[in-house]
Amino acid sequence: GAEGIAIWDLAHGQFLREPLDAQEQAAGLVAARAGQVTQVDDGAAVRLHEVGRVELLHELGAIGVLGALAACLVLAATAPTDSLAGYAAVRQGIAEISKWLLVPSLAIVLISGRLAIAASDAYINAGWPWAKAVLGIAMFEGTLLTVGASARKAAELSAAAAAGQGDATALAEALRTEWGGLWAMVVLSAVNI
Repeated sequence: GAEGIAIWDLAHGQFLREPLDAQEQAAGLVAARAGQVTQVDDGAAVRLHEVGRVELLHELGAIGVLGALAACLVLAATAPTDSLAGYAAVRQGIAEISKWLLVPSLAIVLISGRLAIAASDAYINAGWPWAKAVLGIAMFEGTLLTVGASARKAAELSAAAAAGQGDATALAEALRTEWGGLWAMVVLSAVNI
């Protein structure tokens, strides 16, 4: 019918008509699928295929963040306590996961999130993307300051303990900070979904 949106079907190279809910049309809201170009009846066009690619990158980064947090939590909870050398190896593994998976994945999430906001007027004008942006920055700072730094410190201190030169008090403090930081990042991740 006359009321609707025209959606570019990439697979078939044609426009498809889809009816809009009357409220969505009145509010100017258009919910198109990623990978499509949506044209509202007034002639305004939004290129969503770029946004779709950025959103895919954003989702892949989020998977990396959640996977890294889960891996760090599992390793921290199951680290062997009967062998200092084994414990030091697990602590080093947590530090490497933080360095090579958690921080880069979170950077991808932040950058792709900002690009998605910039690419879509719908995101620019909505409040929730900006709230997610602020939470994402808080997550990045928290990850760098608590999880990443504490993981490196705990790895260094546990390696020193395995070599017979450890400081148990400093290690306990680093572990407490890291554990609290990991759970704080898990909560922020859940809120940011």
